[in-house]
Amino acid sequence: MEPPKQKRTGVSTNERNTYPQYILDIIKSDYPKRYAELTNNSAINLESQFTREEWIRILTKSRESYGQWLKHTENRNHRLFRIDN
Repeated sequence: MEPPKQKRTGVSTNERNTYPQYILDIIKSDYPKRYAELTNNSAINLESQFTREEWIRILTKSRESYGQWLKHTENRNHRLFRIDN
């Protein structure tokens, strides 16, 4: 008896481009002026640039993005290989 064949399903461009948002990605999108200051002046202390509430928001947004990415990759891995009889 022959083992079942595995077929690799295609991966869409959207799936390839789906990554979690890192802290600097969030700062770049939500605080573009501060991001520009950070990239232009390496002497600026990143910690002192944001209030505690802003840090909580940035970190929470990054964490949520990472959680969504994990779910996406788990779903993708389940769909990636399919067994046909």
